[in-house]
This record gives sequence, structure tokens and C-alpha cells, in this order.
Amino acid sequence: ETYVVRVDPETGEMTRLGLEQVENGAAAGFSRVSVYDASGRLVCNKAAASVAEAVEGLAGGMYVVKTVGAEGKTSTLKVLK
Repeated sequence: ETYVVRVDPETGEMTRLGLEQVENGAAAGFSRVSVYDASGRLVCNKAAASVAEAVEGLAGGMYVVKTVGAEGKTSTLKVLK
């Protein structure tokens, strides 16, 4: 199972989200998705329609995913696969 952990910067509270919740929040889609492993090494950097597409085929573990939306908005997520 792959899911996203989102941390509220003000309270530090963590929320577990399914990838579909993240994808639905980015209705316009992504123009670029960059995936980093736990050591900070870039393991994937591509134009991807979804986070699920970007992490597909990667080994299980924790990843930091940086997305750039079609309108230029950026987001950083922690993904556990």
C-alpha cells in the first residue's frame, strides 16, 4: 500500500492520506514530479500525470516527492510505499 503523510507546519500533526486524495486535490495535474529516496538521492524526475505513476516500480520505503502543478504551484509530500 502506498500513501502520503502530510504534516501540518503549525501544529506538527500528521495526517495519512491515500494517493487518490492527493491526486484529486491536483485536478489540473502535474507538470513535473521529482522523487527522492530517504538519503536525499534523486531517483525519479519526470513529467508525470500522477504521484502514483512517478513512484511505480520503486522499491518499498519512504520517499520525498516534489510536485509542480500545471499552473506552477509546488508541493512537497512524504510518501510511504
